[in-house]
Amino acid sequence: MAYSYSISSENKLIHVKIQGTLQITEVLNGIKEATLDDQFQPDYKILVEVSDIQFRPTAAEMKQIAELIVELKLSFSKKVALMVPGTFINQMAKLAKYYIHQRTKIEIEVFDNMQDAVLWINAVAQEE
Repeated sequence: MAYSYSISSENKLIHVKIQGTLQITEVLNGIKEATLDDQFQPDYKILVEVSDIQFRPTAAEMKQIAELIVELKLSFSKKVALMVPGTFINQMAKLAKYYIHQRTKIEIEVFDNMQDAVLWINAVAQEE
């Protein structure tokens, strides 16, 4: 799996990139790793870019991801944009979004292209 993230304190943004073959444990560990980074701040916006992945999560696995985010909700006090192309994985991300919305005040949106995700994140930045 290619999982990487960068943190821009200037833009108050965490950019996560996920691609390749991965397992559910790698996704969960990657989320935890980013929130434990010394540069991570709860008021940063998060842009998750998923591309070229070989991962067909079950509804139960998407719930695991959502439950971790709910568990870490204090770490995610701002908005999260998920750029997830592909019909199946995009619909699974929307399932996780629904679960998260039911349990937290985290604002999370799912996009199928980077342009819309970046526009939404930038609109968020202008609101602050």
